[in-house]
Amino acid sequence: MHPFGRTVRALRRDRGLRQAEIAARVYCSQQKISEIEAGRARPSLAFAQRLARALELVPEQAAGFWEAFDHSQSVLKVPEGASEEVFYLVAELSRGLPFASPACIELLRQTLRLFAESAPEAARDAPGETSRRRSARIDEEVAM
Repeated sequence: MHPFGRTVRALRRDRGLRQAEIAARVYCSQQKISEIEAGRARPSLAFAQRLARALELVPEQAAGFWEAFDHSQSVLKVPEGASEEVFYLVAELSRGLPFASPACIELLRQTLRLFAESAPEAARDAPGETSRRRSARIDEEVAM
């Protein structure tokens, strides 16, 4: 299951809502909610915004909701100006990650932390920073 589907399911259940009830609030079918929760469908940003409003998230929940949304987008983006080797590495990772064991994933995380620690300060960004910025921006849009 994708992090976003798991998050939507937990938030929906916390509110005592059935899939059909949340579907009615966001004007979609119960099947679409089921597919999102099971990780078989990835919603668009606009649909995720409707879900966020329908779930009436408090700020702490919104941050987790948008972080899960970001993490569930299965598109890897290579930074502009990256070397050809980086493109090949990203392709290899995208093919191999679905089969990686938990131990292998932890080893990759540790390696990435070492890269982050050795990167120039300007290149570092706190984990989840993109999600927090997006959450704040979307909260502002919803309030308008």
